[in-house]
Amino acid sequence: GGHGGGMAKPILVLEGITSMAVSAVICYVGTSLAKAWGMPGQSITLITGITVVLATALPRLMAPLVGSAQGLAQILMQVFYATIGASANVGLVVRTAPVLFLFSFIALAGHLLLLLALGRLAGFTRRDLLLASNANIGGPSTVAGMAAAKGWTSSLVPGILTSTLGYAIGTFIGMGLGHTVLTKF
Repeated sequence: GGHGGGMAKPILVLEGITSMAVSAVICYVGTSLAKAWGMPGQSITLITGITVVLATALPRLMAPLVGSAQGLAQILMQVFYATIGASANVGLVVRTAPVLFLFSFIALAGHLLLLLALGRLAGFTRRDLLLASNANIGGPSTVAGMAAAKGWTSSLVPGILTSTLGYAIGTFIGMGLGHTVLTKF
């Protein structure tokens, strides 16, 4: 969202309702499969997989829904953020923020140093490594912003696609690893 240029598309009633219906069906199927397979905590993984498969396999069928779906998603994300903000304990946030900032700094610095060192050994350019790091940490929107801001237009689409693929693959690996660790220990 935001001010990325171009006019925002309006939310059309038919496309909006269809988007919500498709989302509800995907969520129902993913949750039902997870329960049937004895892994109710994995429903988000299955929902992600179904969504990626549908968007990849049926792009022309899903394309008309994109504008309204994005608009509805932005509205619902704002409701989500408001809910989280309203329930936040400001005192707790202020007390724990320094420790969280230190932890984040150490984790991100370690990530960047390791990525730059191993990437240089593998022969990647600094530009590609910085975009890969951004895609890993910030996701598609931040890697697109970085590529555009630096004038690296040839890396814009590959960065977005790589980051999105990383989200799709990372969701399955993370959830699978979490499920395995929690069931074994």
